[in-house]
Amino acid sequence: MRGTLVSGVHALPADGAEFLEEAEQRGWGDGLPMIPPTADRVQAMLDTVAESPEAVVGLVEPQRGEATIEKIAINAVLAGCKPEYFPAVVAAVAAVCEPSFNLYAINTTTCCATPIPFFRPSACRAPRTARGRAVSAASSARSSSP
Repeated sequence: MRGTLVSGVHALPADGAEFLEEAEQRGWGDGLPMIPPTADRVQAMLDTVAESPEAVVGLVEPQRGEATIEKIAINAVLAGCKPEYFPAVVAAVAAVCEPSFNLYAINTTTCCATPIPFFRPSACRAPRTARGRAVSAASSARSSSP
């Protein structure tokens, strides 16, 4: 286990329907089904990347909230992401937080703008060095950009 989870822990129902109702009442969802982000599920995501849980991947516009590896993992679990896809999710978050992407304009426009990432399954595996060590998903995305 790498690092200690620092996000607040909430006592929530174990039943899926009850969890969804509670999450909706707390303003955590959008009406779609959610997977409870247990410590084990979040840790499974964290185990697929090299960064520590508190590492900041980027600032999310428009309110410039810090997208830490742990917060991204929690949201990935909620959305039903498989752990093996998590490195690609981290790379996507890093990409949209780049100033050249202009997430501020996309998130504050009154017009319709919905970026949709597409991934090849092979792109969802953590890149490896020649010695077999995992490479940081965020730094891999930065180094491969034009």
